[in-house]
Amino acid sequence: MDELVIPGLEKWTKPNVRKIFLPDPDYVLFEIDLKQSDAQVVAWDSEEKAQLLDGAMVNGRRFKYVPDNSLKQIFLSGGDLHTTNAKTIYSLTNEPSPHQRQNAKHGVHAVDFLATPKTMAKKLDMTLAQATNFRNRWFMLHPNIPAWHFWIEQELMRTRTISNIFGYRRIFFGRVQTLAPEAVAFIPQSTTVNVIDKIINRIMGDKQNGIAPEVPEVQGLLQVHDSFVGQFHISHWPYIVPRIHACTKIEVPYVDKLWIGTDFAASRTSWGAVEKYRWNEFGFDAARAPSIPRAA
Repeated sequence: MDELVIPGLEKWTKPNVRKIFLPDPDYVLFEIDLKQSDAQVVAWDSEEKAQLLDGAMVNGRRFKYVPDNSLKQIFLSGGDLHTTNAKTIYSLTNEPSPHQRQNAKHGVHAVDFLATPKTMAKKLDMTLAQATNFRNRWFMLHPNIPAWHFWIEQELMRTRTISNIFGYRRIFFGRVQTLAPEAVAFIPQSTTVNVIDKIINRIMGDKQNGIAPEVPEVQGLLQVHDSFVGQFHISHWPYIVPRIHACTKIEVPYVDKLWIGTDFAASRTSWGAVEKYRWNEFGFDAARAPSIPRAA
């Protein structure tokens, strides 16, 4: 719940609108959510594109590609991305403050998506100098990311077309300088949508393309960018959950293969009341599986 304070008026709390989405009687509503999908795609895609620029002139300098697996390792090890980034950006030996972690979370996302220091300063309550230093520090730590930006800008000038790793492409019209942020965002955002769509197609099938459903007991309800909401009858708990989990294993076909992890949450009350479960809690031994969510 978010609080909104307007001078002269009483404090107003924004309701959790997800609570209006209810499962059918005797059904479990669940949500599958991709873990930090956009950030993972940036890490993998920038690394791959930077290799293509090795030896080329990038922003007036000869670019020397140096492998940088540090961001990948955070995801592969299950570390806290924002805490790790805050410690490197602010050169910390101890844990970052909540404010530093929050700035790292939003600031890195902004820099990756080509936000200007002026925009960052306004959004993150920084001075312009602090925002500029933040961006420069991030690019120094991960030089393959500005090289990735350069590659995208060159593709825009050359073909006006940007493609993601699955081969989906978009044609851009207008001035390259104003299109670059949108083109940069297209790669991680479209890849995320492709992955969640593939998960849905595995679970529910795709008659048009001759794909049989792997979990036909699931009824699909919503797709929200990087998540899928569905429901199944309580009689299928818990055996259905490992089968759903199997459908989330989607290969993103970079040279260094990417597998984006997922979270699972469920409720018998509403979408707004879902609680997270660990996939590894479920097995085909019902006695050891988590109890079925309680109805309201």
